[in-house]
Amino acid sequence: MLTTPKHRKAVLLPGLALLLSQPVFTFFNYSINLNKGIYSPNSDSIGIPIFSEFVIWFFLIPFAIYGLVWATRRYPGKVPLISAKSKNPSLKWDIAFAFLIFGVIIARLDSIYYLNMVSIIDVVLLILLLIELRVIILARSRRQA
Repeated sequence: MLTTPKHRKAVLLPGLALLLSQPVFTFFNYSINLNKGIYSPNSDSIGIPIFSEFVIWFFLIPFAIYGLVWATRRYPGKVPLISAKSKNPSLKWDIAFAFLIFGVIIARLDSIYYLNMVSIIDVVLLILLLIELRVIILARSRRQA
């Protein structure tokens, strides 16, 4: 059975590394797509979306890091990733994380379609991190209830 790691550091450190490496993943994603000839040579500069993504990440990464630290501050230990229904249904967290997961997939849909492996690995790692955070938050709220 798949479970979350036993210690908080095993979620926090890889999660921080993944969040801080997002600009690098973005750079490689655009570089690989540009080298494959996916972008039209007659179109506008690809530098504009790359720069705008870096600016967006510059403002979003602190909030994402805060969310990661907040979610793991009272770490519950080993919790099954797929758990049975609880007494305290948490539809709001399920909806929030479903939107985040689908947002990650939609944001990288073009790279997934063109089989850009760097982007596919990035998407898989982000989805696993989001699933872990959802389970941690739900386990913590069950213990408080």
